[in-house]
Amino acid sequence: MSAEVLEGFRLSPQQRAVWRGVRADRLPAARCSVSIDGELDAASLLRAIDEAWKRHEVLRTYFPTLSGMSEPLQVIADPQPVSVRRDAAAPESITGLEPLRFGSRISEGPVSAVELVSMSPSRHLLRLALPALCADGRTLELLVRDIAEIYAAARKSAESAPAPVQYADLSQWLNDLLESDMSAAGQTYWKAFLADGSPLLDLPFERVRQPLANRGTASRTFTLAPALAGALGEAAARMEASASAVVLAALAATLSRYTDRSEFLLARGSDGRRLEELQAALGPLSRWLPLRCEVAETETFEGLAGKLDRRLADQELWQEYLAPDDGTASGAETERRWSPVGFEFRDLPAPFAAEGAAFAVREIEVESPGFTLRVACTRAADSLSVALHYDSARFAADDIDGFAAALETLLEGGIADPSTPVARLPILRGEPRHRLVAGFNESAGTAPDATPVHRLFERQARERPDAAALAGEGRRLTFGEADAQADRIARRLANLGVGPDSVVGILLERSIESVVALLAVWKAGGAYLPIEISTPPERRTFMLQDAGARVLLTARAIAETSQEWPCATLTLEDAEADAGGSGPAQGAGAALPDAAPGNLAYVIYTSGSTGQPK
Repeated sequence: MSAEVLEGFRLSPQQRAVWRGVRADRLPAARCSVSIDGELDAASLLRAIDEAWKRHEVLRTYFPTLSGMSEPLQVIADPQPVSVRRDAAAPESITGLEPLRFGSRISEGPVSAVELVSMSPSRHLLRLALPALCADGRTLELLVRDIAEIYAAARKSAESAPAPVQYADLSQWLNDLLESDMSAAGQTYWKAFLADGSPLLDLPFERVRQPLANRGTASRTFTLAPALAGALGEAAARMEASASAVVLAALAATLSRYTDRSEFLLARGSDGRRLEELQAALGPLSRWLPLRCEVAETETFEGLAGKLDRRLADQELWQEYLAPDDGTASGAETERRWSPVGFEFRDLPAPFAAEGAAFAVREIEVESPGFTLRVACTRAADSLSVALHYDSARFAADDIDGFAAALETLLEGGIADPSTPVARLPILRGEPRHRLVAGFNESAGTAPDATPVHRLFERQARERPDAAALAGEGRRLTFGEADAQADRIARRLANLGVGPDSVVGILLERSIESVVALLAVWKAGGAYLPIEISTPPERRTFMLQDAGARVLLTARAIAETSQEWPCATLTLEDAEADAGGSGPAQGAGAALPDAAPGNLAYVIYTSGSTGQPK
């Protein structure tokens, strides 16, 4: 008996990115929900669905992996009647429907899932689900329109439109384009763009990174007030930018404020249908493109939105030449190399009128699990919803809620006054702002806990060693790392005679290291004396002598200046160099002096060239 012969096609670049980005048994889904209002002929609708599946081969494509191959082929199955699940539900129960899931046996098919939910004689809900190997968001929009047009044509006994180009043909064309000589300029563009890649964004409330297998997914969605959603389009027109760029500017500004980073990369979703021949094509053509965001403190919100809009338009010209390997990496820790944060913006189509029934796309969601945080915006005629899909192993729901509130507040401020510098736009309002401005500044009463600050920090290091403690300038230290560094420095200070009520001068740039230095002084039992880098040498000497400083804690580059210091000096570099040593120079294992709440904590001098300690 002869073996079965399969006619298959190579995966497209977009399909290859999906396949390499996730495990084969957890392929992401593309889903949509469509409300159908009015008089519906259910039998005609089912025939229209069958006809749509006949017209579009990608809807009945399955993906077997042959022996010795690292990725599957796309194989087109013969047309078969589509299995449509029929169900009934009360109107209020629609929001509680479980996500529709496509067939898990993608190597054999069928891979699609279709459900028709009847809420009343005049209102129905059509739900569709396909693997992301077969559909993107625009595919679902086009499919719904096609079903509605076939339904209307059948009701009028009219001929339906001819089938558009098939995805398997487009797939071959996209592969040929990427591998042709004419793609050299485009690939040079992306290599140059990514050559100066920024470190991955770390949000300050992000937990320790988890292996891919341990990650979970969760979502938070907020809907802008109707007035703000309506103002978005008007503001975009005034700024001469797209609505997508305006929301993206708000996201970039919020991330900059959260991370204290002025430059970073984001991944942003592109429809992938720039060319006219692709406008009506079904199948996964969308892609993620790296976008460099530069957020200067003095830049206005309007200026940032315009700059991003121009950059988005420029990248569209080169998108066909971004190879999958430029955006994803393989292996157990697969994730997008150039950014763990993604942004996408989608305008839902207007309702389709079809012989007494109105088909309206209510929701589209295409899963993309390669991100730790993905911000998906969906705009309808009079509303804008923003969904934050996040890795629940890295982020707590409350922190995501706070980030969402900050994003909405900053967007509202930018729309209301686009000439305001982004660094001055508000990110807090209501109760959180009152708590920060008024509540935290309320000093009446006595402290309930007299435990010194450095002991509280040590407690956090024991209980949450992998949680982020300090972030700045694109770097991050966990509680465990910061506490260990401070401990090493403290032991060196103690060996130099620092103890309770001893003063230690700190001459460092404002940085993560300067915070660690403060903790180290307290761990040694001493009090810190901060000295600004810009302070003249004579003033530095006066402050150290007047305060009776025992040690100056500084950086090697500063200590090696021509100035003579009136006390012993210890550089951070020397403290770290001695960390692995032993003996009296390090004092490892010896108990550090402990200061009581009544001991001196710090000495502060007034600004200027004269002044007495406060």
